Amino acid sequence: MDVPAMVEARGIRETTFNTKMRAGFHIGAFAEMGLSDTWFVEASVAYSFQGANLKSGETITTRIATGAVIEQEKVDFLSGSYTKVGMLNIPVWVKYDIAGFRPKAGFNLGFMTDIETKAKIEGEEDSITKGKDKNFDFGLGIGAEYNLPMGLFFDATFNLGLTKLSQKDEEGSELTYKNRVFQIGVGYKF
Repeated sequence: MDVPAMVEARGIRETTFNTKMRAGFHIGAFAEMGLSDTWFVEASVAYSFQGANLKSGETITTRIATGAVIEQEKVDFLSGSYTKVGMLNIPVWVKYDIAGFRPKAGFNLGFMTDIETKAKIEGEEDSITKGKDKNFDFGLGIGAEYNLPMGLFFDATFNLGLTKLSQKDEEGSELTYKNRVFQIGVGYKF
């Protein structure tokens, strides 16, 4: 007589979200050093309130061996569903000056300080303040600034996070996301 021992791995669950922009703000300080009359390097420290408004979510479970879809569930979130992320960002920029206009490119080191998710669906509301699974983000950025003669400047940047930041839900599914942040700012140089 034979008694087989079998282990069944049901599948892999992946959740994706459809999101909308969520307005936040950032505040910080920077130091700028001229390498020549036209080339500059800037390093800064800023605290940013980032996040997204949640529109819908979809969880797909696939069989490990075949990749076949076992289960698929879509949820539409009600207004007021969001994810808020607090980040301490340290961007470093290289800039080229063209008569006060400075296109720039660089990298960003980000440290997540907190995260909160509120999901509202018909008849239910979940508010989750979770610890961070991963709290470090590395990203690349591009942008531009315009400097006025009196020290006032305006800038706009886009940072693309390359690090997968995630949380696990109560069923062990990984809620995967990466930072994509567009910022506009006004500042003064002393």
